[in-house]
Parts: sequence; structure tokens; C-alpha cells
Amino acid sequence: MKVIICGAGQVGWQIARHLSGERNDVTVVDQDPELVRRATDSLDVQGVAGFASYPDILERAGARDADMIIAATHSDEVNMVTCQVAHSVFGINRKIARLRSQSYLDAIYSDLYRREHMPIDVVISPEREVAAAALQRLSAPAAFDTERFMDGQAQLLGILIEEECPVVHTPLRQLTDLFSTLRAVVVGVRREGVLFAPNAGDQLFVGDECYVFELTDDFGTQSFAAGNTGVQMGGWFNKKIRSANDLKGLKMRMPGLGGQVLGKLGGSPISLPGGQIYENLVSGAIDATEWVGPWNDEAMKFHEAAKYYYYPGMHEPGSTLACGVNKSWFTSLTKSDQLMIKTACDWADTTTMAEYNAKNGAALNRLVNENGVKLEKFSDKVYDAFAKGAAEVYDEVQQHSALAKKVHGAFIKGRKEIGAWTNLSDSPYISQRNRALGL
Repeated sequence: MKVIICGAGQVGWQIARHLSGERNDVTVVDQDPELVRRATDSLDVQGVAGFASYPDILERAGARDADMIIAATHSDEVNMVTCQVAHSVFGINRKIARLRSQSYLDAIYSDLYRREHMPIDVVISPEREVAAAALQRLSAPAAFDTERFMDGQAQLLGILIEEECPVVHTPLRQLTDLFSTLRAVVVGVRREGVLFAPNAGDQLFVGDECYVFELTDDFGTQSFAAGNTGVQMGGWFNKKIRSANDLKGLKMRMPGLGGQVLGKLGGSPISLPGGQIYENLVSGAIDATEWVGPWNDEAMKFHEAAKYYYYPGMHEPGSTLACGVNKSWFTSLTKSDQLMIKTACDWADTTTMAEYNAKNGAALNRLVNENGVKLEKFSDKVYDAFAKGAAEVYDEVQQHSALAKKVHGAFIKGRKEIGAWTNLSDSPYISQRNRALGL
């Protein structure tokens, strides 16, 4: 392949060294004759002294027969013009430009490099790559080498095994048993200068250079809050719930963690799709059900199938709907497209919350005053039982994995901090307002 490299500085010289070493026909162009001479003296390349963006200079460099041009001078503008000349005058098929300025590298301006605008097929930025490599190294300071794959979803770490390492003299097959949350695979070991792929029975010794492949993103998704139905009601019951004992043996449609809490109290949680709840409640196949709130519950006609409507719910105090997208796809979008998706989700989140707050009250009024629904409140003793059951479920859930424990810890911290504020803001205000207005 015939390649023209414009710029014989450190970047251009290194590119020329690699390409010429692969037996490509390489010509180096630079306005500094000394740099051109250095390249031709040390590498198997040809050289032309002159300004890379000038058509006559590219002509001398053999542009009419070139398969690829790499513009790697110190000037972004020269590199861009060089690619334009290579395209418009000489019809070179492959054009690569080195760009240093962040303004040129910003993703929102990526359309600039389309063929009908400025025909640059590939943009390279050694400066940005060096910075990214430095940050990558800082993200894993214990590693002597790092390399990312799959758009950053996985990485290869080089780790020196030292005396205090907990896996010394441990067969690799036992690592999963010892560290149940470990999401990594040992793919290579360098021992006394010899690199080999280890077997499951191999052990690691002090001084080994161990290469570990690990996932940096467990799910590869990007999620956004995209809807909220607010605090849910406690549910519809065919009998009164005076104490926690009334929950024993109760067959209630309640999936998820809330259902597990019910199970802790002796109830029988049952999962049913929304379309089957009404008929099962009418027939007596289930004794109770939860759903969303008055607005949705009225539409489902649960008031025709159960007598008592309890509050407050313990199972979904703020039901948030999420929009999940492929993370690699999302990060490949321009910043403006990313912002549009996020804004649409934010709009859906705030709009649905406002809609439920506006319509639940009117629906509740119709249920009670027009349909004879008996509104009931869970007693403190019943709610204390819910709290005890929930604590047991939380303890079990966070034992599933390190991720579950991390999520639970963040939840507890947020609940404590936000709860402290709402105890001074929303809760006392609503209580005093309702008292003063007789609501």
C-alpha cells in the first residue's frame, strides 16, 4: 500500500516506522528538511520537503497513486486542508487527520467530517489518547498495565502478585468459591519471563505477573427515570385487616419484594398479570390485591370485587418507571441526541407524576362517594409488622451479591438524609395545612 504521511515529528515518525516496517510504500512530507532527512536516514521511507497542504507538494509525494494519506502535522487546520486537497484534487480514498483542539474533537460537531463536508475518514488525537490512558491507569493504580475492550465494557489488567495478595498458592478454580462476587478471569501469567495461559488447577505465586480480564460494566445499559406513579395504596381486601394475624394465610396478588414481605408475615403472595386480577378477585381465587392508586384502580373496577380499600401501601412508596437503552449505542450518539433522549425521559417522569397527583384525588372521591368503597387505614401494629418483615427481606436481598449490598447501602443513606429533610419540610407543612383548612 502506498501511504503519504504529512508531518515528520514524533507522531508522524512513529507512524512511518510502523507502516514501513510492514513493507508499505511510505513517503514522508514535512516543511522542515532536517526532519525529513532524519526519517529517510533511519527508516525505509522516501521524503519530500515542503508544505503538506500544497497540491504541488502532494503531487511530488506521489498523491495521484496513493492509497492513503495521514495528515499528522502540528497544525489542525493544515491537516484538515491537506485531507480536503487529497480528496478534491487527487481522489485519495483513505484520509486520516490528526486533530488536537477539543473544539474539533467534540462529538456534536462530528458531521463536519462527512464526505460531503470535509472528507476526513478517521480523526486521530494522540494527545487525547495519552490523557485517556493516564486516566485509565489512575482508575486502576495497582495495575502495571491496562487495556479496554468493547467500548470500555471490559478491561485487561496486569497485576503483580505480591506477598500480601490473598490468592497466593490458591488454585484458580477455587477463586469463584472464595470470592462469590468476582467477575474476572485470569487469562495469562508471566513467571520468570515466560508467559503462559494457566489451567484451572494452576496456582499463583509471589512475583507472578498476572493478566486478568474483567467486566467494567455488569449490564451495558444506560437507564433514565421516565415515569412515576407516586405513593401506592395498600390494596383491596375482602375482609378487614385489624392485626398482623389477619394477614396469615391471606392470598394476595403482590409481586416483588412487597410480596416477600407478605410471605414473612404468613401470607401467600401470588403473581398475576393485570388482566387476570379482577376475575380472580371476584371468584375468590385471591383474597386481596394491590395495584397502583385510585385513578388506575377505578378503571380496573376493583371496587366491584372487594369491599375495603386500605392505605398507606408499604410495597411501592414511589413507583418509578425506567427507560433503558444500550449503553454503547447511547454513548456513540452526539451530545445533542443524548440530551434529547434524557430530556424526553425527564418530561415523561415529571408529567406522569403530576398527572397521577392531579387525577388520584378525583378518582378516590368517586370511589368513596359514588361507589360506596370503605376506605381503611392500616393500624400502627400492622404497619410495625410490615416494617419487621421488610427488614428481614432487606437483609436477605443484600446478601445476594456485592452489587445488591452496594445498592441497599445507597438506599439506606438516601432514605436517612432525604427523610430528615421531609420531616422538616413536606410532612409538617401538609399536616399543618390540612389542619388549618380542615382537610
